[in-house]
Amino acid sequence: MNDLPYGWVETTLGAVADWGSGGTPKAGTAAYYGGSIAWAVIGDLTDGIIRKTTGTITELGLQNSSAKVIGADVVLVAMYGSIGKLGLPSGPMATNQAIAFARPRRDILTREYLFYYLMRARHKLAAAGKGATQQNISQTILKAWPVPIAPLPEQKRIVAAIEEHFSRLDAGVAALERARQNLKRMRSAALEAAVDSTGPQTTPKVTLEDIVAPYRKLAYGVLVPGDHDPDGVPFVRVGDLRDRQVNTQDLKYISPSIAARYPRTRLQGGEVLLSVVGTIGRTAVVPPELAGANTARALAVIPVQEAVEPRYVAIALSRDRVTRELTDLSHEVARKTLNLEDVRRYEIPLPSYAEQLEIVTAVETEETWIRSVEEVVARTLRRADHLRSSILQAAFSGRLVPQDENDQPASALLARIASERTSGNGRRLTRRGNPRVMGKITG
Repeated sequence: MNDLPYGWVETTLGAVADWGSGGTPKAGTAAYYGGSIAWAVIGDLTDGIIRKTTGTITELGLQNSSAKVIGADVVLVAMYGSIGKLGLPSGPMATNQAIAFARPRRDILTREYLFYYLMRARHKLAAAGKGATQQNISQTILKAWPVPIAPLPEQKRIVAAIEEHFSRLDAGVAALERARQNLKRMRSAALEAAVDSTGPQTTPKVTLEDIVAPYRKLAYGVLVPGDHDPDGVPFVRVGDLRDRQVNTQDLKYISPSIAARYPRTRLQGGEVLLSVVGTIGRTAVVPPELAGANTARALAVIPVQEAVEPRYVAIALSRDRVTRELTDLSHEVARKTLNLEDVRRYEIPLPSYAEQLEIVTAVETEETWIRSVEEVVARTLRRADHLRSSILQAAFSGRLVPQDENDQPASALLARIASERTSGNGRRLTRRGNPRVMGKITG
């Protein structure tokens, strides 16, 4: 950290806070869990105040583990997996061993200043993680981590400024999220209104079996696809269906011999795909370039007649009401599964071919506009994230609030703490971290 402002000092997290970690009572011991002591795990860390924990432990669980109760004067930091996720306890609680807690020394550091600094350092902390299966950092790393310390009054001004900026950002982000949800509702309403536009009372209804092309059948896909074969046959799965289209960027490929066992679902292009296992009701139209590909067992392949527009069928099946109805028809095995017979019998309105094309045009025009607005919202949300980072960067480089030369320099506070540690026995204690004091910035 170069060119610290006047009155600031660089030291280590271990020099300005006391650190520790929690523990987990023995799993499966009923007497250790469900008690009155709040017990935090990483999932409870949401970069804010923790008002309620997912789990609780008993006094017996506390006594027979390394868990310990900490108060509302600490910052919690995830050391495993989601490295750097933070939490501020609202009251006494214990934590598991994946969480470190830091208790700032109040005469040099405020809890909120430490909290926002750790938020600023999160990405670098995560990059310092080690481990093959799960990335983690240790308290040793945390204690040795450099931290710029502003004078105490300035720390409070910095925290107040951060929270004011973040409050405005949060309000803006909330408005953008509401706009995103409104766009989703508009998309759903557009689909419903378009299909009903020809007059639901007069438009004839047909079963999906009725619109299947001659000499072909509505069928499931490959049951056991085997391993990826880079020289094999393109293989479409539920995850490849997005916005009624097949995403061809990350397709799996399967052995031609396996694909050959499922000739009914060998694609020609123009078929409608419907997800029938797990996520029910996702649709897509097969593009011409996927002719010869095959599909997963979780997809029903609906090869439609020439007099039926496949894009219209995909639209008709994509409506929220239809998704709910198909989900209600499904059965719970290991996962929700919609039987092929229920797919065959399901009815959709079928207007004339000309009206089908009009509906497709109207929906695609509306969705093009909605997508353009969604992209604007997404870009603005990304800018909000960047702005949040910029605020923190400015805060901890001394550019967010003005310095006051009347503030006691942080170096003086550190020197006083060091003096207090050595007093009483005449023996000088080892200083944890060597503070680097910068002079006043000029110009």
